[in-house]
Amino acid sequence: MKNIFLLIFCLLPLLSFAQGKQKDTHWEVGLNSTQLLRNLFAQNPSGLIGNFTFFVKKGSEKNLFRAHFGGNLTNKEESIDNQGQILTTKSSEIFVGLGFERRKTIYNKLQLVLGGDILPSYSIDQSTTTFFFIDSNGIFQNRELENKKEIFGVGAGPIIGLRYSFSKYFSISTESSLYFYYSQGTNETREDGEVISSKALSSYSLSHSLPHSLYLVMNF
Repeated sequence: MKNIFLLIFCLLPLLSFAQGKQKDTHWEVGLNSTQLLRNLFAQNPSGLIGNFTFFVKKGSEKNLFRAHFGGNLTNKEESIDNQGQILTTKSSEIFVGLGFERRKTIYNKLQLVLGGDILPSYSIDQSTTTFFFIDSNGIFQNRELENKKEIFGVGAGPIIGLRYSFSKYFSISTESSLYFYYSQGTNETREDGEVISSKALSSYSLSHSLPHSLYLVMNF
C-alpha cells in the first residue's frame, strides 16, 4: 500500500509535462513527505500504512480551492502475559478537508498562504483481549472482551503557510492550522459478542498543528 502511494506520486510529473502551455487555472497535488518517510522507515511493521496526508488544489496562482485527505490505519497483536492472553488493537481514522486559500508573494518565489478549511472526520478504535482457560470439565476454552470507540466529528478553522516554487511544475510547502472540533460517538464493551456496557460520547476541542511537515507538490 505504501509503494502504491509512492508510485502514483512519482508518475505525476509525466502528467505535468503533458499539459504543455500553462493555463490561467491549474491543478496541484501534494504529498506529506515527512509522514511518508516516517512510514517507510518505521520499525513497527504492524502498521498497515500509518499516517498519511495528501491534497488536491485547483485555481489561479493566487486563489485556489483545496481538498485534502488523510488518515491512519494500524493493526497490532501482542501477547500480554505468559498465560496465553492476547491483546489485539486496531485503529482507523479518516478525515477530509475542504477549503479555500489565497497566496501573496513575499520574496521572489516564496509565497505566504492564508485560508481556511472545513473537516468532517471519522475514527474507530478497537481492542480485543482473548483469554484462554480450562473449564471445570477439563475442556480448553477461550473468551473475548472487546472495547470499541467510534467517533464522528466536524471541524473548521484557519490555516497559514509558506510555499516555495522551484519551477512551474514543482514546489514545496508547509502550513500550520487551528481547528475547532465537535465530535460525538459511542464507547461500547462486549463480552463474547454480547454488549455489557455502552456510553454516549460528546466533546468540543481545539486542535492546532505546527508547520513541521514538508509537502512535495506537483503542478500541472
